[in-house]
Amino acid sequence: MQIALSTSPAPGWRQKRLDHEWRFAALKVRIAASRCLKHFHPNQPRVPAGNPDGGQWTDTGASHENATSGDMPVQLVQSRPPRFGTRINIGGRLLEATPAQAARYDVLHAQAASALRQVRAIDPNWRPAPSLTSGSIEGEIARLEGELRETEAHLRRITPLDFNGYNHYARFGRELHNATRRAGYDDVELYMRGSSVTGRSFSKGTPFRSKSDYDVAIVSPTMMRRAEAVGVEIHKTGGRTRWALTPDQEAALGLSGLSRALTQRSGHPTSVMIYRSQTVLDDRNSQDREVMRNRHGDAFAKEYRSYRRIPIE
Repeated sequence: MQIALSTSPAPGWRQKRLDHEWRFAALKVRIAASRCLKHFHPNQPRVPAGNPDGGQWTDTGASHENATSGDMPVQLVQSRPPRFGTRINIGGRLLEATPAQAARYDVLHAQAASALRQVRAIDPNWRPAPSLTSGSIEGEIARLEGELRETEAHLRRITPLDFNGYNHYARFGRELHNATRRAGYDDVELYMRGSSVTGRSFSKGTPFRSKSDYDVAIVSPTMMRRAEAVGVEIHKTGGRTRWALTPDQEAALGLSGLSRALTQRSGHPTSVMIYRSQTVLDDRNSQDREVMRNRHGDAFAKEYRSYRRIPIE
């Protein structure tokens, strides 16, 4: 079976589009309300009740002492904050906010939630550093801005090199996932390994470049058993294939043309290896870290990780 690049939209795209449209509509309403407030003056005079024009605003240049409408004196509206503000429930606390502040908060909250979702698709256990809550809406806005900057910075760090952002990486993962599902494998977990993750070649120590390889690790007990059955050479540890799959081996596993399709998608020569379990992948990462510790010292090895999850949105 030949692997072809899919042009179908991502699952859930209609709901995501509706969510974005709803948020945009809410933002427009808040902005419109904010503009209205600019023309509201709590001390502007108006004609009192009992007059034929009672309740209507009158010339702001008239004073309380001499402004009249017929024989009725003009009274000023009570000096009080406008009632066009809102309250936002943040962590069980209701904070006063102007429409403009509420709009800023809503937009930042949506951006921070989206960035965190993307991070956790690659690094499921990560979370931003705890920050103190504030008693004001401006303090909460500043806190969200800080969390968003931290989350976006972490997303850039964990996205393998030379992908044009998270969405490009996720499309690559979706193509790979769809290909394995069409071939009948429903126990697949996908990871990127090697220099695109670490920044340098494991064997040569050279930096990742525009023509460097992408190394894909497929964790699938079912695919591993099938590989053994069709004669793919297995590593001496028994936990993974010894070498990257050849085109003939891909065909025997129902994945004909997979590496070529991924190479076209990414712009990098792409190879695929199969792992029996997540534990085998973790063990290889630990072994690689020790090698890197001997080569480059503790500081480099401390943050060393040789693989990253591939999102499949």
